[in-house]
Amino acid sequence: MLAGLVKSAAFRNFLWRFVLQNGFILVAAAVSIVLSITQQLIVNNLFVEHYEVHVPDRKKPVKVTTGFWLSSLNKYNQIDYFFLFPNLIGGILGFLGNIVFGIIGSAVFSYRVDKANMIPMFSRRPVYLSWLLQEHHHSNPVVMVALKLIDNRKSDISDLNSVKVLSSSLNRPSKYGYQPLGSSERSSPVSFYSSINTKRARTKWFLAYTLIKNPSLIAYRKQRVQETLLAEWVSENEAVRIRAEVLKNYEGNSEKTLMDTRRMMREVEVELWKKEKRGKSNY
Repeated sequence: MLAGLVKSAAFRNFLWRFVLQNGFILVAAAVSIVLSITQQLIVNNLFVEHYEVHVPDRKKPVKVTTGFWLSSLNKYNQIDYFFLFPNLIGGILGFLGNIVFGIIGSAVFSYRVDKANMIPMFSRRPVYLSWLLQEHHHSNPVVMVALKLIDNRKSDISDLNSVKVLSSSLNRPSKYGYQPLGSSERSSPVSFYSSINTKRARTKWFLAYTLIKNPSLIAYRKQRVQETLLAEWVSENEAVRIRAEVLKNYEGNSEKTLMDTRRMMREVEVELWKKEKRGKSNY
């Protein structure tokens, strides 16, 4: 095949040696291209939303898409992570190709002030899609939480290894012979309690941060479970009827009257809830 395409024997030998020495690069590039085409077909046919456009020249409507509306985002994320490795190879090859084309374009069009160095194909829709994917992966909360868990796991493993090294170094030989320390002497109480306090402080910090970012979770804490159950029971059973009956007889507009009415409504709701709880316990 090379003999039919290339007439120069020296160039054929160079190409043959290059293929033999760097065949894995060519195989990776070919596999990446095939998988990228497969990925485009899968995404366009299964995940991208299409809408119909009526063209005057055609009888049937034409299905078109912008490529930015996905029908199932969770499944698309799974497919996207599956194609992470072939896309990584394609991205590296595309990056190197852009550098080569940029150098060639700069050399060819350097004398033209009104001509851009980069070829117009590199500033179109694929570049914008690549930028969107990069922003998605760098700000995806699932990825950030996974990386945080991995980082915490690595730090815990490193702390455990340091404790093992410290305990093994304490079992040192003395001038009277090898005297291993007891289990009570191996671990320092100060370091043990300091590590516990550090973990508690970290846990409290994460708890405070979570509650600040999600105020609705405050009602489901251990101290608020009783009030939460009361609010849920009243809202499901008697809240609508009580408010309707109380507000039916309410005609004043003063703030004090409104506060008294709300307090009375709350007392009635609490009494009903207590009766319900006593009835269930007796049953």
